Amino acid sequence: FLFSIMAADAIVHLEIGARVEKFTVLKKLGEGTFGAVYKVKSDDGGEEAALKTESITMKLLAIELRVMQLLKEANSQNCCLLIDKGKTETFNYIVMKLVGQSLQDMKKMGPDKHMSPGCALSSSIQCLNALKELHDVGFLHRDIKPGNYAVGQEEKGELRRCYLLDFGMCKPFRGKVDNTQSCMGGKFRGTPRYAPLASHKLAEHARKDDIESWFYMLVDFCNASLPWKVATDLTEIGNIKTDCRKGKMFEAMMKEVPVECGKILEHIDGLSFSADPDYALMTKIMRDAITSHNLKEFPYDWEPQNVEVATPVAKSAKCEGFTQDRTTDNEHFRPRQTSKKVMAKKNSGTKSDSKYSKVSKVSSIMGMKKTTKKAEKSKMIEKKEEKKKAATPEKKKKK
Repeated sequence: FLFSIMAADAIVHLEIGARVEKFTVLKKLGEGTFGAVYKVKSDDGGEEAALKTESITMKLLAIELRVMQLLKEANSQNCCLLIDKGKTETFNYIVMKLVGQSLQDMKKMGPDKHMSPGCALSSSIQCLNALKELHDVGFLHRDIKPGNYAVGQEEKGELRRCYLLDFGMCKPFRGKVDNTQSCMGGKFRGTPRYAPLASHKLAEHARKDDIESWFYMLVDFCNASLPWKVATDLTEIGNIKTDCRKGKMFEAMMKEVPVECGKILEHIDGLSFSADPDYALMTKIMRDAITSHNLKEFPYDWEPQNVEVATPVAKSAKCEGFTQDRTTDNEHFRPRQTSKKVMAKKNSGTKSDSKYSKVSKVSSIMGMKKTTKKAEKSKMIEKKEEKKKAATPEKKKKK
């Protein structure tokens, strides 16, 4: 093996061309605190994949492996799936589906470095569905943020598919628990910008906390300006998040977000520690917002314009509003007909005409009046010309 292990951080470093069982390393994709990810190719001619490594002394990859095995068995549609696993004398590794760029990068491709409203809501529906799939197999993520979601590969036409990644901080959630403030050993969990209030209180996480982080992500997709964005102190960030639940602070946070989405935060804050989140309700709120505001959902901000791309179909997903085949021909995505001509035609022949058909009738009457006046004026001009012609010979005779 052409690799070395850095003793200081226990990260496994593989060189380009290194062999790991049947996989050949093509390039390095990224590096975290405890491991690195490489793009690899299988000897059997399979698709390119991502290989994640971890020193044999670490145990985080075992958690990630267990979660990904369960997600694969559940036929997850929005979570990155496992392809292979193994270990050498010095490191453990898992091989998983290769995805595209993170949503953290993708959101910068929209207007003013945030997503357009339709794109933000549509991609957030998929991100929520990924969380439901994870919760359904009994695990919390505990580090939900745009950087832990990615779109599929462009060359495979997967730019409309969003995947949840990085299950290293996952933890099984318990059933009904009375102690909602169980200490997490005094450690802050998650990423400050998107962490739930529970993290700021050093409290145990529940499913509602994953969803709270997801909600902050949704807001960030829409306006790229969370009120605590520039704050650095954890206590200050937590206080601002608390203040953003009402009044002007709430309005400032939601300034670019469809007003209906405020109900989602109400639902999250109303959940008890062990309560089941209503994923279908939250999905419906976003789907209704897309429809009622006539938001343009496709193409997504990051995909080439006027190019056909496969729309994701979640076969096993149970989130209402995401189980259908949502192509651009679907009624949900078809722009509402607001043309006056269309509305007038639709309501013609009925007893109660719409305002559009009335406008059409008035316009027709006005047009008829204008035509009549023009005809009368034309006749008057013709009569004058005839009189002039008749008078001309008489003048010549007098001379």
